[in-house]
Amino acid sequence: MTAGPRAKDWIWFFSLVALWGTAFAITKLAVAGASPAVVTMGRLWIGAVLLLVWCARCGERLPRLLPRPDPAWLWLAALGLFGNAAPFFLISSGQTRIDSALAAILTAAMPLMTAALAHAFVAGERATWRKSAGLTLGFVGVAVLVGPAALTDLGGAATVAQFAVLGGAFCYAVNVVVARRAPDLSARVVAAGMVTAAAVMMTPFGVAAAVSGPAPGWSSLAAIAALGVGATGVAAIVYMQLVRSAGPTFLAQANFLTPVTAVAVGWWIGERPGAAAFAALALIFVGLWLGSGRVRSGSALGSTPPPRPRS
Repeated sequence: MTAGPRAKDWIWFFSLVALWGTAFAITKLAVAGASPAVVTMGRLWIGAVLLLVWCARCGERLPRLLPRPDPAWLWLAALGLFGNAAPFFLISSGQTRIDSALAAILTAAMPLMTAALAHAFVAGERATWRKSAGLTLGFVGVAVLVGPAALTDLGGAATVAQFAVLGGAFCYAVNVVVARRAPDLSARVVAAGMVTAAAVMMTPFGVAAAVSGPAPGWSSLAAIAALGVGATGVAAIVYMQLVRSAGPTFLAQANFLTPVTAVAVGWWIGERPGAAAFAALALIFVGLWLGSGRVRSGSALGSTPPPRPRS
């Protein structure tokens, strides 16, 4: 019989929920004065530097790049693309048009997408009737949230923004499946490598957006720094510590608390989600409970998952 989570684990857990849950509101502030590409590039480079310093202090090094790159970089690049660069950009793009609370509820569907992908692509993860019911209910919740009006307004800015956020959630789900094919690397190296790879990928787009657009204001720069240090860098470190100390099953509870935290923060800053948003959140949560299985995934809020087993 294994021991339950310790007091320190709960402190880490709620710290992680706070970092991920507030990331949506901070992103909303960041994109108010800077383009999504600049926001994504900035937070990634700040997080990458923090994680590289963490690796160096722990005496670990990334796979070699010269004279011939280690094949592990292909895997780290895939994780960086699907786990950081693409979802960060898509979700921040969506938040230029929709509230942070709505974006948080939409990304809560990520574990459901993970279960659907795992059913198709991961051996031994076939969906049972309970998982199937959970998936169906969860996606009904997403449909309620997006609303029937989306069918007649497919080109509308708000509809496109919602689907951009859903696209970010889907990227996170792909990342979970990709990460199961992990090479023999430590969790610290994976976190630092994938975020660094993502930062490199986003640099051309971020620089182009910075040159062609207006200079970000101080509030946006502060928000970008907060995202880079908190939801990208510190959250990854706390996550790695927690997944090893308490395990991925305990950590999976963040799927439920992170969107709730994001909605509460959104309410505090003046956002007022409608009744459909809360109904959708309830349907998604019940779907997560029914569909929970061995493929576990934490919140999609800037997480940098370890190679096994959660990501």
